[in-house]
Amino acid sequence: MRRGEFDKAIFYYNEAIKYNPASTDAYVHLGHFYKGREEYNKAAEYFKKASLIDASNVNIHYHLGESYLFMGEIDESYKQVDEIRKINRDKIADDLENKIEQAIESR
Repeated sequence: MRRGEFDKAIFYYNEAIKYNPASTDAYVHLGHFYKGREEYNKAAEYFKKASLIDASNVNIHYHLGESYLFMGEIDESYKQVDEIRKINRDKIADDLENKIEQAIESR
């Protein structure tokens, strides 16, 4: 995505949030945009907001955990594994946990 398109998408998703602050979709899309740009702090911020609205969405917890992992915040990433397991989605939790362990081993 080109810079101008990225900025425009960010603007419109933020506008959507103004009109519907309970929209997890807008927060998740913003999280993905920032994650794709390797701006993991911003990505985690938006995934965290989405998780506060929809705490039972395992995909949000997965991407939040992955963002924490990319920032080197291993403990926070493991917390998302626990959240996913509370929702009873072991395969997704196992996938994230495996990524965390691989990152630790590669240090």
